[in-house]
Amino acid sequence: MKILVIKRDKIGDLLLTTPLFALLKASLPQVETHLLANDYNAWVAAGNPHLDRVWVYRRVRNAGRVSLAAAWQWLWQSLALRRERYDWVIVANGDESPRAIRRGLSLGGARSVARCADASKYPRLSDPLPPDGSSHEIERLMGLLFPLGLKNPDKKTYPSYTLPDASAAFTRSWLAGRGLAPGKYVVLGLGARRPKRSDSGCLNNFTRFISGFRAGCTVQSCPRRRASLATSDRRGGQLGTHHGIHLARPAPTSAG
Repeated sequence: MKILVIKRDKIGDLLLTTPLFALLKASLPQVETHLLANDYNAWVAAGNPHLDRVWVYRRVRNAGRVSLAAAWQWLWQSLALRRERYDWVIVANGDESPRAIRRGLSLGGARSVARCADASKYPRLSDPLPPDGSSHEIERLMGLLFPLGLKNPDKKTYPSYTLPDASAAFTRSWLAGRGLAPGKYVVLGLGARRPKRSDSGCLNNFTRFISGFRAGCTVQSCPRRRASLATSDRRGGQLGTHHGIHLARPAPTSAG
């Protein structure tokens, strides 16, 4: 049996789909599982031991622009996917996603699964499932396997990510170069999908928050947004403003 899972959302959404891959492989070890993801999120699944193949398509619309090359590439890629003759096409969304459903139905799988409120809008959808607003996204995604005869596991399941060896080596080197020993630091993430939400006001609020920690702070800005970041010691004294990486002086601690 051959199954195609479609996931066209953001990075975190694909990460939440990894328990579905694990459940499929554990329950049906003979199944051949393929993933169709876009050029923005596919790297999350690279090296996933529960997948046999990852198909990556380029987004036709990106940042308000339309790519004719990406549209042409998808035309040929969709023909290749149809030749795979999938037994099941699973549109991996916890809620209804019309564009993802249409993409899945276009690939000619023998049976297709997706969540939708009104199945009459998708006559070729063989196994529609109703939206589930009460469960966690991971549970909603694994619930898409119910038409295959699989049930959600009783114990909690968590997302998984396989860090490539090269990335792991870079991370160890980066941490060592900043004096950050394993288990001796805390990671705080600051991010926004829209640049306007990553303005200086937001960064200043974050700076005030971390100024209460009795420790030095290392700040890493996103390469795509070369925002000017500043860190302060716990007394509010400015330690410097830099682009990219900033290593702050450890703040003094009081006895006891």
